[in-house]
Amino acid sequence: MKYDRMAAGPADAISEPEPMNSPAPITPPSAIMVMCRCLRLCFKPLDCISLSSLIVGGI
Repeated sequence: MKYDRMAAGPADAISEPEPMNSPAPITPPSAIMVMCRCLRLCFKPLDCISLSSLIVGGI
């Protein structure tokens, strides 16, 4: 199927939408905190091995 690149008829100027002064929506802090809690539970380090001993090379 071939699509036409040009529309039939006279070429009318298309008006651009008026710029808006409202900022973009922001994710509420409560939703971010819930996501962080879920990730923390999923990636909880092992209780028997501390992260510092893994980084330093073991004690």
